Amino acid sequence: MMGENRLAAGAGALLADNRNIMTACRRGPAIFRDEAGFGKLGRLERLTIRERRFRSKACGAYGAFTVTRDITRYTSAKIFSKVGKRTDLFARFSVAEGERDIRGFALKFRAEEGNWDLMVNGARVLFQRETLKFPDLKLATKREPRAGPGGGGMPYSFRHMHGFCNHVFSFINAKNKRYWAKFSLATRQGVKNISEPDIVKDNNGARRDLYESIERLDFPRWTLFMQVIPEKAAAAMSRNPFNLAKAWFHKAHPLMEVGVIELNRNPKGYFSEVERVEFNPGNVVPGISLYAEKPFQVCLFP
Repeated sequence: MMGENRLAAGAGALLADNRNIMTACRRGPAIFRDEAGFGKLGRLERLTIRERRFRSKACGAYGAFTVTRDITRYTSAKIFSKVGKRTDLFARFSVAEGERDIRGFALKFRAEEGNWDLMVNGARVLFQRETLKFPDLKLATKREPRAGPGGGGMPYSFRHMHGFCNHVFSFINAKNKRYWAKFSLATRQGVKNISEPDIVKDNNGARRDLYESIERLDFPRWTLFMQVIPEKAAAAMSRNPFNLAKAWFHKAHPLMEVGVIELNRNPKGYFSEVERVEFNPGNVVPGISLYAEKPFQVCLFP
């Protein structure tokens, strides 16, 4: 039985809780007939008008990805088909809700078989793994009325931070064998953080720094790393390898350098080239697919 603090859906129907969602089985996909669950997501979708819901303070740049290691034993995706292969891309960097938040960036690889969108952020793991806690997390990071932005540090610039993709990808090779893969990006500029006085002086410094570095031909670079687990090995693991709140141990699953990302051209128009670019984590190419983790499905909610 429910206590005095009762929960209700938008239409007034009482709910046992608002943190769980109906699934086809214990680790199965979410069910759209869960009206209470998807109603909560729908309300989040309609909170704002016109501008993007999350990470709306952004900047972007064009560049390229170059393969430095042969990983064709893991995937048949043509973007990784040979060492030295170059693929054009667009990167958009952003903050979440204010001056101090988890920074993130999205990469759109213009592969020959279509676009592959890779989303990463500055946090190695997510501190929430339940589907219906995602909207709560985003609402909780809104500005506090009395104090303004929350506490915590921030990178000196977008060039000086690592990036981590928390989702797991399914790789299929030419022999139709599956591997699970996780990606991370290591900045080649070195990690550098900003001081408290500088935050107060200029909260646009990260965007200005990226733009000016490209204009003076000091092109920022990141090394793309990958960790892999064979499908059978993942099934035999005692811990869930698809848990977004857990990292894969480097000792058990070593980082492998896959390639280098370089940004080398600034956009000419902000709205037309940065703001209007759409990223969808569901955009993948043949040889790369997605694990049906429930929090990932929230990102795909229309």
